[in-house]
This record gives sequence, C-alpha cells and structure tokens, in this order.
Amino acid sequence: MSFVINTNVSAMESLRHLNGCNLRYNRTIQQLASGRRIVTSADDPAGIAIAEKMKKDIKSTYQALGNTNIAISMLQVLDGAQNTLSEYLIRLKELSIQSATDTIHDRERGAIDVETQAILKDIDRLANGTEFNGTKLLNRLGGTMDIQIGINHDSMGRKTLNMRDFNTTVGAIGLSGMSNKTRDGAHLAINIVDDAIVKINSARAHVGGLMNALEMTKNKLTVTAENASDSKGRIQDADFARKTSNLARDGILKQTTISSLLNANTRSSLALKLIG
Repeated sequence: MSFVINTNVSAMESLRHLNGCNLRYNRTIQQLASGRRIVTSADDPAGIAIAEKMKKDIKSTYQALGNTNIAISMLQVLDGAQNTLSEYLIRLKELSIQSATDTIHDRERGAIDVETQAILKDIDRLANGTEFNGTKLLNRLGGTMDIQIGINHDSMGRKTLNMRDFNTTVGAIGLSGMSNKTRDGAHLAINIVDDAIVKINSARAHVGGLMNALEMTKNKLTVTAENASDSKGRIQDADFARKTSNLARDGILKQTTISSLLNANTRSSLALKLIG
C-alpha cells in the first residue's frame, strides 16, 4: 500500500460527503422554517409548477366565493324591498275593496284615495331609492348585471341578471293612474292591484330562486377550495415528522464526516515522522 501526500483521496471523499451533507442539512432547515417541502423551484420543478397553478385556482375560487356572498347580500336587499312592496300592495287591495262598496260615499272615498296616492308615492320612492353599492335595483328599464361566480371566463363562470325583471316602479307594475275616488275606479283598482301582486310574487320567486342557486354555488366553491388546498398542501407542505428525522440523520452524518475528514488530514501529517 502506497503512502502519498500530494493527493489525499480520503480527505477529498470526506469533503465531498460533508458538502452534500451540509446541503441537505441546510435545505431541511429551510423547509422546517418555512413549513414547505418546496422552498425553491430546484426542490421539485414539476411539483412547484403544479402547486403554483393550484395556488392560482384556490385564490381565484375564494374570490369567486366572495363575489357570490356579495351577490347574495344584494339579493337580500332586493328581497327586503320587495317584501315591503308586497305589504304596500296588500294595503292597496284593502283600500280598493273598502272604496268599492256602496255603504260609503264619495266623501269617505276621497279620504281613502288620499292614503292610496300616498302609498303609490311610497312605492315609487322605494323603487327609486333601493340600491346596493351605488347600483339601483328596482327602477332599471333594461340592462344586465353579471356576477362572476367561477374562475373561468365563460357562461359557467357567470350568472347574468336581467335588471328589468326587478323593476317595481308604479308604472312598471301597472299602477299608474290608480284611484279610489269613485266606486267604478275602486272596481278597476281591485283588478289592477291583483295583477301587480302577481307580478311582485313572480319577481320575489325569481329572487328566491337566485338566492338558493347562489347558496348552492357558495357551498360548491367552498368545497372546491378546501379540496384544492388539501391537494396543494400534499404537494408543497413539509412532512415535519420526516424532515425532523432527516435533520437528525444529517446532523449525525455531518459530525461523523467531519471526524473522517480530520482523520484523513491527520494521516497525511504522518509523513513528517518518516522524514524525521
């Protein structure tokens, strides 16, 4: 067996192992500190590509969920206004029936019509004043409102509301010119109010259906985000039990490799004894 000093192969091998051990040790420390298995793209190029795409989808899904919650709040405002409108119409029906009987005279009908006209003004005031975040809800003659409830730009990702369906001004629901001043006017008003009630009930049913549909969408988005987050975590998050075990292993290997490197360097110094 030869004894050389210019090329210390044992020291070179020990140093190579030490460098590899240090790299693994430091990477494990970074992973434990961040809680992620993939800290840099070098850790898992394919994994980080998948995880980042899932991260985009998760954040987009939560934003769509936020949009859906806001839309539900808007529809709740709309439903509340329609509920008040229904109460107005029921009262108008009572007044019309009261005015239609011959047991009262035009003088009493005049008093009834004062309340009738006041309610009609309140209906218009309600329709023109109901808004959500600056958007009028009950007096639109046309136009649509798009609600982004998905993460893609397609018909599945949007729900479009036809705002004309929610127009509840006096003119829109057919109450223009209504009067309870006379018996004949009251007879006509009964049918007019009945038609208006049918329109409002239909609009409220439409709003209720939209709210239920958005609640279902909300639940679907929540489950989708949860499942995607779980999948992303399996790809990107660190397994602490495994990483702490690796850290302990690499710590021991690091110490033993240092000892081996010291021994390899010490062997080269034995050449001095041969000279002396």
